Amino acid sequence: MGVQSHSPSGRTPRVSPATRQMAEWFRNLDHLVQTARSMGATSPQVTHQRDLLAEQFVGLAEFHAPIVLRISPLEVWLRDELVVRGPEPDRTDLEPIERRVPFILYRDGVRGITVDANATHHDAVVLLDAIAHVVGSPCSDEDLVTLMWRADLDGLRIEVAPLEPPSLAQTGETGESLEADTSSARSGAVPGTPANALAAWRAFPADAAAAHAEWRELWRTESARCWPERVEDLVERVISQDGGAAVRESLTHALVNWLASSAQRNEWNEAAQALVCLRHVDPDRQWSQARIASTLSSLDAESIADRLDEADHETVARFFALVVRVGRPALDLAVRVIARSSRQRVRAAATTALTYVCADEPRALAPYLRDTRWHVARNVVFALGQMGGEETGELLANAMRHPEQRVRRAAVSALGQVPAHRRTPLLVGMLDGCDAATLATVLAMLMRDPDPRASVALAERLGSADFESRPPEERLAFIDAIGEIGTDAVLPVLERALHAGGWFARRTPERTAVAHAIARIGTPPAITLLQDGLRARAEAVRTACTEALGRLEKTA
Repeated sequence: MGVQSHSPSGRTPRVSPATRQMAEWFRNLDHLVQTARSMGATSPQVTHQRDLLAEQFVGLAEFHAPIVLRISPLEVWLRDELVVRGPEPDRTDLEPIERRVPFILYRDGVRGITVDANATHHDAVVLLDAIAHVVGSPCSDEDLVTLMWRADLDGLRIEVAPLEPPSLAQTGETGESLEADTSSARSGAVPGTPANALAAWRAFPADAAAAHAEWRELWRTESARCWPERVEDLVERVISQDGGAAVRESLTHALVNWLASSAQRNEWNEAAQALVCLRHVDPDRQWSQARIASTLSSLDAESIADRLDEADHETVARFFALVVRVGRPALDLAVRVIARSSRQRVRAAATTALTYVCADEPRALAPYLRDTRWHVARNVVFALGQMGGEETGELLANAMRHPEQRVRRAAVSALGQVPAHRRTPLLVGMLDGCDAATLATVLAMLMRDPDPRASVALAERLGSADFESRPPEERLAFIDAIGEIGTDAVLPVLERALHAGGWFARRTPERTAVAHAIARIGTPPAITLLQDGLRARAEAVRTACTEALGRLEKTA
């Protein structure tokens, strides 16, 4: 946000004090909006910021009234001076337009705000509470203008958008208005004389006052109990009167909407209660399954993630417990929360929830492995690793081809929960073309469960012509892995590596590592190979074999 002014000469004149102070006020209002979005409109933090902004508002009205603001989707103007500037086109690190204050005001029909000298602290509180409400409760049907109309304001006026012109459904093809036929709505002739309200009141029975008092007492009793607590009783009574398919389907639609709106408002207890009612109305999930999936997919996951990031552990636990109870229909919402959340504990809880939701069908997570946001794909890989089993092997194989190395590394680690006969070919395929950290993970996984296929694959790479082009640390890691899982089948390759260079063989870390790998294999043919090396012509070979046999004797 910033201030700017324009003049015919093209120069930028000095900005008025009113504009500067209003720009500061709108910057603070932007902080209030962000807090309300992440913590809720009624949080103590929002209340504190609102009170400070209300005091600033009264001061602005006292010194600069009348203040006439014009609202556009991107900007706020004070007369001909720009108070809130729109985002720069080349900036991609700013908040989306729809989350900024000008758009929020314009979206809800506000086109102008006029502040008179009579503006009070109450006027400011009403305005700020309304703004906090519409951003903190995205599923609410109440817009900013409606909330302002209900208030009794002294020095604050809101200019609203003009009513839209009538559509073709309300006019003829020539544009002429179509008169509504009201004859069917009339129940009788229009009375010739107006009603006398005083006479009508006196005509009430003598016990009307008592009946009115009784009605008010019933209303107080009913209002004392929170309406969500009465929904279950209402559903029971409706089904007892008519438990047919049409009624149950209608109730299902209503309860799904309640579930979704509660989730959007971060009211997880209400959402859980709605789910209990849904299971009673639609136990076979005939109508609710698909509707829950589509409705939850339309929620603002960014707002939910913002709230969860600031919530305590119990609130986060209630949300993901609800995800597990809803099951597959909540899968997309859980993944979108992972994508939007900035807190590790929230992402970890969401990942655990994915494990429970998809335990019986891991393939449901396949589309999310292709997500270009690496942290989303990696958390899905973590979930697959927690599930384990042979079915996850193919999914992890796809993740091992992800362009982000952190996802590939996580996929290699997750293969530890896949059966060895399925895991080994996948790991062997990762021996070429991966970074050093991923290769170290691959080799560590291969050494967990020795497999002849793995030792042969390692030996083939050791004997290949391009082995020397690998970095030194990779060459040593390969040799060490061969010594851990190698068999007699790889001894010929190790022997050639040990004697490489012939008479001109030099002492190198690789030659020493090969001798120690042969000693770790420890079979009689391996020992014989080292003993033969003691008689080699090259001193470097004899030294390596002597050290390897000496270490072998110490370990024995």
